[in-house]
Formats: sequence, C-alpha cells, structure tokens
Amino acid sequence: HYVVLLLLNCIGAFSSDCYIPNLSDVVDDLKATDQEVSLTIQVNWYMLGFATPIVGYLSDVYGRKVVICSTLLVYVVGAV
Repeated sequence: HYVVLLLLNCIGAFSSDCYIPNLSDVVDDLKATDQEVSLTIQVNWYMLGFATPIVGYLSDVYGRKVVICSTLLVYVVGAV
C-alpha cells in the first residue's frame, strides 16, 4: 500500500519534470508567448497547493479509494 501511495505522490513532480523541458515546443505549437506558457506552470503549482488540503478533506469524508480514483480520472482526462 505504501508503494502505491508513494507512486501517486510522484505524479505531480513527474508531470512538471516532463513539461518544463518542452516549454519551447509549447510556445511554438500554440503560438503563445513565453510568459503565457510560464504562467501555466505557476497555475499548476498554485493549484497543487490549494488542492492538497481539499483532497485531504474529501478523502476523510468519502474515503481514500474513491478520492484517489476520482483524482486519477481527472488527471488522465486533463493529460489527454
């Protein structure tokens, strides 16, 4: 169980580590400015900070399994 929780905790860092090296490609593909693309990283970090206590509260109310499956679904849909 601890290995699964550890891997789930690494998803956010892995996503950022994969995204940051490709910022120039995102700028070219979307015809955006460097500042606009950099803003997406900042919003990601802010949302991670705001979502952590909310998800913690929801897991206390509804249980960890339901919340983990729901948040993974949101992550996968957002990644596609």
